[in-house]
Amino acid sequence: MTGQLFLVSTPIGNLKDITLRALETLFGSDIIACEDVRLTKNLISHFKNKINTGKIKLEGITTKFDAELISYYDEVEQYKTPELIDLLISGKNISLVTDSGTPLISDPGYRLVREAIKKNIRIIPIPGPAAFVSSLITSGFPVNRFLFTGFTPEKSGKRRLFYEEIKKMTGNTAVKPAVVFYESPHRIYKSLEELKSVFGDIKIALSRELTKLHEEILRGTVSEIIKEKQISKGEITVVFFPE
Repeated sequence: MTGQLFLVSTPIGNLKDITLRALETLFGSDIIACEDVRLTKNLISHFKNKINTGKIKLEGITTKFDAELISYYDEVEQYKTPELIDLLISGKNISLVTDSGTPLISDPGYRLVREAIKKNIRIIPIPGPAAFVSSLITSGFPVNRFLFTGFTPEKSGKRRLFYEEIKKMTGNTAVKPAVVFYESPHRIYKSLEELKSVFGDIKIALSRELTKLHEEILRGTVSEIIKEKQISKGEITVVFFPE
């Protein structure tokens, strides 16, 4: 019998955000394909201890964990996908996880899902956290419609073109969507300056370290956020509403 492919969402910071279904799935998998084996080992170890001490009780979960952990990140996705497909066809149940959040959202996995579809392998989503969703709902902007663009380009020239393309896309719609993207801390100020040069001094919501100890959400105009000068580290999400 062919195995099943599970797309398992994991916490983006606060480990209490794990779902019981995610734990059942991970502890019941034959193989876990993970972006970083070390991080996934730590995650499994944390919850194994919780189960051992009785802090988590759930039917179907035992402390036994003998799943094989396989590295599956951007640079190896193309050549490891056939290997995982063969394992699925042989009957292995595989869970795909990223370092944090939902697989495939600005993370590897689409090749595996695409090939699994071609082979008629059952794909089961295990929903959970995604940083851009949490950023949207705390932004204060209308988010019935939104455009998620992932990470901005690394180079300044391409980043400006990226913003100009978003302006064209959102300017041609009858109902404008909120726009949400990821940015790295070391280029956030340059990125915001470029955003301002294309869209003007619009209001934005900038989220950093969501669900973690130093969670922070800054709201204001682009100029006001730039003046803060305190965004030096952490995972950053920016939301704005085109005007």
